[in-house]
Amino acid sequence: MAQLECEHPEVDWPNFSAKDFRGANPDLRDSSDAALAIYFGRYGRQEGRPMRVNQPPPGLIASVARDLLGPDVPLDDLTTWSDLFAAVDDAVDSGFAPAIETILEEPDDRIMVVRLAEAVYHCVPSPVDVRFWQAMIKRRGRPYVVTSVLRFFARDQEAVRHRTGDATWAAVGADQRARIHLLGDHSIVVTPAEWHRRRAASRPDSGAGGFWTPTVASVEGPLVSVICSLYGGGDFIRPYLENITSQVGFKHHELIIIDAASPDGEKVTIREFAERFPNIHYHRQDERIGIYEAWNIGIELSRGRFLTNANLDDVRHPCSLDQMAAFLEAHTAIDVTYTDVLYSLEPHLNWEMTDSIGVRTSLPPITTWNLLEFNSPHCAPMWRRELHRELGVFDVTFRSAGDWEFWLRCADAGKRFHKLADPLIACYPNPEGMSTSEDTPSLREQWPIRERYRNLLLQPERALDPLREVGVSDA
Repeated sequence: MAQLECEHPEVDWPNFSAKDFRGANPDLRDSSDAALAIYFGRYGRQEGRPMRVNQPPPGLIASVARDLLGPDVPLDDLTTWSDLFAAVDDAVDSGFAPAIETILEEPDDRIMVVRLAEAVYHCVPSPVDVRFWQAMIKRRGRPYVVTSVLRFFARDQEAVRHRTGDATWAAVGADQRARIHLLGDHSIVVTPAEWHRRRAASRPDSGAGGFWTPTVASVEGPLVSVICSLYGGGDFIRPYLENITSQVGFKHHELIIIDAASPDGEKVTIREFAERFPNIHYHRQDERIGIYEAWNIGIELSRGRFLTNANLDDVRHPCSLDQMAAFLEAHTAIDVTYTDVLYSLEPHLNWEMTDSIGVRTSLPPITTWNLLEFNSPHCAPMWRRELHRELGVFDVTFRSAGDWEFWLRCADAGKRFHKLADPLIACYPNPEGMSTSEDTPSLREQWPIRERYRNLLLQPERALDPLREVGVSDA
């Protein structure tokens, strides 16, 4: 493969071809060869951008060609992605692509882009992709966006597997799992080296919990039910129980632990804590169950006015339960409250140290538009138990994204979310966790979720409605 001819120390990458890289990354198409090489060296590798378009599975080119160009399209000369890109460009320019022309006649840009992506992907696109293609229409016109959608599809291995019905899914590499991709802006990546550099330079404040005075109203029974799904707790169970039971106002709440037939013998440690804290309730299942089955059992057993989940590998600010509950008590128009999240690459790290390292999300206020893109409530929101009486419990057909589906169900029903100003949760991206393990199902579960809530993407007055999130003054 010909190398890029450019005298610059950052462009000498083995087997790098600006042409191939441009074809695999259509959002960078207008850049010069030298700029692409520099970008790849500085950022592209870290972002996981492919150097070239992957070879298509057998039959995929013909299938896509028939969908876009019609059943009579000659297929003998269509063997690569480049062949298909060129054939589609020619058909659009000449007007001999009835299926594409029908899509391009749709007057609404948003609906047109969604329909085009569905024709290529056989699934609903993400809001970020729709926004990108809408912007491209304004810059370069509708015909150009057809090939752009194709190029995006060609470089998306998971989308290709989804369309072809391939039951195997690309494993998330260990190097990618070790990095922190900040929820809400995956373009921001923190490497282990950067995280440890920050840790070495951090100066924790030991007074993290001293500013909050409990304001729990007088209630009969627990105010908050904290639900924990337990499996493989091992070394995590003791630090976890210490963190939860040290919450300010914990005596006003309850912890419900659903043991999903864990083999690690956590029962001994749990009973030790339950002797000191009678508001800890432990229930062991006879056989292994999923996280959402466990949460649903916890919901059925709970007595609190508000619910929250607390994962074994996360750490809570000492005042998190009281602060979130106090907000929901004071603002009855809000159904779900959530916060930004701190990240730690070290398990069991205390709150003060994690806070001082300062690797955190910057989540936007929830709208149905951005909630279709990522799960802003993330790992530990708090919500009103009445939501389950009205909208049902978590969908157990999901292994990793059932909470995301439930928040979209709430948004679809007009429920309101509010983000508190300060982070109250610290997340450890456990390599063995459901959403971060090598065989995580979270990538494949995005497809049925977006299909289920396609109406939110197609209705601009709902998808961009800022009233899906209301401020304190509005509540």
